[in-house]
Amino acid sequence: MKFKFISNVKRTSFEESRIDITKDQESLKKHILDLYSKHGFPATDTQKLHVFNNNQEIPFEFAVEPNFDGEIVYLDIIAIENAGHIYSEDGLVIDLFTKEQCHLNSPHVHVSYNNEEMVIDLDGSIRNGNITNRKKKQQAKEYVLKHKTEIKRAWEEFRKGNNPIKNQRIV
Repeated sequence: MKFKFISNVKRTSFEESRIDITKDQESLKKHILDLYSKHGFPATDTQKLHVFNNNQEIPFEFAVEPNFDGEIVYLDIIAIENAGHIYSEDGLVIDLFTKEQCHLNSPHVHVSYNNEEMVIDLDGSIRNGNITNRKKKQQAKEYVLKHKTEIKRAWEEFRKGNNPIKNQRIV
């Protein structure tokens, strides 16, 4: 089976000969995310998995057909006008992306460190992903909680289409 990972900074592919297609769809999607991680890609959100056959997007359930000859693509692309940089220090980066279809109305931030990613809600809870460095994970959570009001205000402005500081630090 063919896999692609496409983000703003990386486009690459790999093949995996063995994949257990007997699982239910949600378990299979999580298994596929594990495959991306195994190959070094920060894939943490099943809603970013897409299935293509002959350059046409098809429903995910067709990817488990025995004769499937398409590819599974993890799309992790954010338009620059929908992004705001919040914080970076010693490799820890916190960004705000406001036009993600999977969670348009729930303010959160994206945190990355050392090729790992996680999403933190404004209450400090981790929505998905993980950063294994406990100190950096805690630093990110504390930053979000400390600047919760400013981040929420920036989120609301971005959602309204007001972004006078395109892709620059907002907090």
